[in-house]
Parts: sequence; C-alpha cells; structure tokens
Amino acid sequence: MDNPSPTPKAIPPAAPKKNLFGTLYNKETKFGRFMRAASRWAALVLSLFALGLLAGYFLLYRPTLQSLGQTQASYKQAAQDLANAQKKVQDLAATNASLSTQVLTLNQDVDRANQHIQLLQFVKTLQIARLSLDNADPVAARQMLVNGRTALTSLAPAIDKNSPGLSKTMQARMDLILSEIDQNPKTAGADVDVLVNQLLDYEKSNY
Repeated sequence: MDNPSPTPKAIPPAAPKKNLFGTLYNKETKFGRFMRAASRWAALVLSLFALGLLAGYFLLYRPTLQSLGQTQASYKQAAQDLANAQKKVQDLAATNASLSTQVLTLNQDVDRANQHIQLLQFVKTLQIARLSLDNADPVAARQMLVNGRTALTSLAPAIDKNSPGLSKTMQARMDLILSEIDQNPKTAGADVDVLVNQLLDYEKSNY
C-alpha cells in the first residue's frame, strides 16, 4: 500500500505592520486622542497665522509697496522737472550773456558815435575860429579856440586810445594858436588849418 502524503502545516497569519501615523492618532488610545486634538488646534493656529500674513500683505505691505512705487515715480518726475528747470536756467543764462554782449557792443557803438559827433563839432569850431581870423575878429576866434580846447580835452582819451600821444600834439598846437592870435593872426590861421587837417586825417582813419 502506498504511504499517505504528509498533511501540510498551516502557516500562521503575518503580524500586521505597525503604522506610526496610526499609532500616533489611534482614537482608541488616550495619546492618540490627544494628538488628534492637538493637530486640529495646530492646523487652526497655522490657518490663522496664514490668514494674518495674508491680511498683513494686503493691508500693510502691498499699500506700502504701492506708496513706495508712487514715491519713486514722484521722485523721478521731480528729478526730471529739476533737470528741465536747470536747462531753462542755463538757456536763460546763455541768453542773458548774449544780451549783455549785445548791450555792451551797442554801448560801445553809441560811445564811438558820440565821439565822432564831438570830433566833427570840434572841427566845426576850429573852422569858425579860422573864419573869424580871416574877418579880423580875434575876440570871436579866441572864444571859439577856448571852446575847442575844452572839446579836445574831452576827446583826448579816445584819441590817445587809437593814436597814442596825438592829443598832446594837438593841445600844444592849440596853445600855439592862442598865443599867435593877437600878434600874428595869419600864422594862427595857418596853424588852425594844420590842426583841422590832423583831425580830419584822424577821423578818416578811425570812423
């Protein structure tokens, strides 16, 4: 007879693996119930903290950031306005300098024109003195020459600026003419002609 086959031994069921999460939050244990409650409170606190951060962002940080952006924009605009104002000041300064130069030039032109007029009046005074000498009127001639000497004194700085020393030569001839009127009116008349020619040559060279 065949031997009967051996009966297989029963394999005991494997012990369930321990779950750390399940152990910590096991509602059957006092510790698990505590951990569940603590977790809920922690979640609530974290939620409130997150809401606080979010509220702080929208109520404080974001408005401050926007205000900072507006301040920076205002600063840039103010800087641009300042640059524009400085440019206008520079332009005005340049315009003022140009106008000052033009005014100075005009003043110089006016001075030259006045000097020219005085010179021509001086020549006319000498010509009247020459005519008085021709008419044997030494008194009138002397008066004209005295007036002419005053005019020459006024013109001397301008004359010497263009022709250094010329005014002294003219003054010496004026003194000579005045000394000749009474004793030698013909020679005085000739010296008047010499002085007039000097003045006309000067006028031609400088005006």
